[in-house]
This record gives sequence, C-alpha cells and structure tokens, in this order.
Amino acid sequence: MSTDSPDVWLDDMESEDRVRAVAEMLTQPRSASWVADQAHVNYKTARKYLTKLVDDKRLLTTDRGQKTLYYPNPREQFFSEIGDLVDEHTKDELTAELNAISSRIEEWQNEYDVEDADELRTTLDESLNVEERRERERVIDTWEYNQEMRTLIRHAIRLYDDLHQFTATHSPVTSEATTNG
Repeated sequence: MSTDSPDVWLDDMESEDRVRAVAEMLTQPRSASWVADQAHVNYKTARKYLTKLVDDKRLLTTDRGQKTLYYPNPREQFFSEIGDLVDEHTKDELTAELNAISSRIEEWQNEYDVEDADELRTTLDESLNVEERRERERVIDTWEYNQEMRTLIRHAIRLYDDLHQFTATHSPVTSEATTNG
C-alpha cells in the first residue's frame, strides 16, 4: 500500500471499512500501528477491528518480538478468489483463459528450452545482457503468476456448477419462493 493511500479515503467511509481495506491489501505481516496509520484511525480502533478480522478468520497473526503482526489468511483468500472467478466469468470464459495460460507456458517452455519457471531462473547468469536478464525475470514473474491463476481457474471450473447450484438453492429469494409457493 502506498504511503499516500490514506488521502483517498472517502469522508463517509467508516473506520472499520478503512481498517478492513488496509488489512485485505497487506502483502506482508504488519502491526496494528502500521494499519492504524494507513487507515487514519487510532491504534485502539485498529486493534479492535483487526481482532474482529482474526476472529472471523480473515486475518492471521504472527508474533515478532513483542509485536503482533497481521496478514491475510491465505486459505480465505484462495476460496474468495475462486468465488470471484465463478461470479465474474462464465465456464466457457474460464476454460478459454485456462487454454490461453497453457499456451503461454508452452511457448516459454519452447522459447527457453526449459520445463518450468524454476528451471528458467537457473539460466539467469552473466552470459545475458541486462535487457535479456530483465526479460527473463519478467517472464519468470508472469509464469509464476500464470501458474497460480491456472490452479485457481481449474478449481473454479471444477466447482462452477456446484457453486451456482448451491447459491441458487440457498438464496433467500429462492427459499422465500418455495415457502410462499
């Protein structure tokens, strides 16, 4: 999160929403003081809402010295991302993206004559000029991101029908219609 992020908080945004927004964007464990600073709330307010997020299993904690640090629960993030993929895309769109990712990875495997991103990483040496090295580093980052997305998309496709069925049968509107029908 950039240091100028608090300047963009909406005047009507509640302190709990600001703390949650900062907490969900964490890429590394951070203290309640750091979150309070970013969310423009006092320390006690940040601790209160961070504790609530921990109780809801949205955040996890780790101790460093005498400080408690907070970070997003990777399991919750994983399932949330799968849910977002199912909500925002059709099964055909997900399948097309899965095929596109596989094609990109296959192109990199052929272009660099490697099996995976880790093997490509071993080719980063002094024999490459700066531009070639930067390009390979970019490909490695993109490859690793694509592998993560491929995993998420595969799970989203497998769960697609079940999630839509579950949502439809457990919707208050559906339940109300069957109760009144």
